Amino acid sequence: MQFLIDAIACGLLAGLTWLGLVWMSPDRPIESGKAWVQGIGAVAIANILIWLALAILNLRLIPLWAIVFLIVNAAIARLVFPLCDGIKIPSMWALVIHPIAITGMSVLLGGAVGFL
Repeated sequence: MQFLIDAIACGLLAGLTWLGLVWMSPDRPIESGKAWVQGIGAVAIANILIWLALAILNLRLIPLWAIVFLIVNAAIARLVFPLCDGIKIPSMWALVIHPIAITGMSVLLGGAVGFL
């Protein structure tokens, strides 16, 4: 049960990190409230599933976690966001800056949870 709580915390933190990064990005690339919900939901759900998969597989290599989070968050930006109506994030932000920041937050949270 603790893995599920940790996974939800990771997903919410990733969604909030994405929200803050998009808010700070130039020209406000989100056009509607629906797009905000779709973006945050896609990021949160994907990160919850990644966290659960890595925790269930009992993979303890932090660099592996970082690589997986980085790849999946970049894939979300490349494959999912174009399908969402109203999300027009510049490629540099969507494919580089956002995934790196979300990965950093997820790895830090993973280290903090592992420490406890």
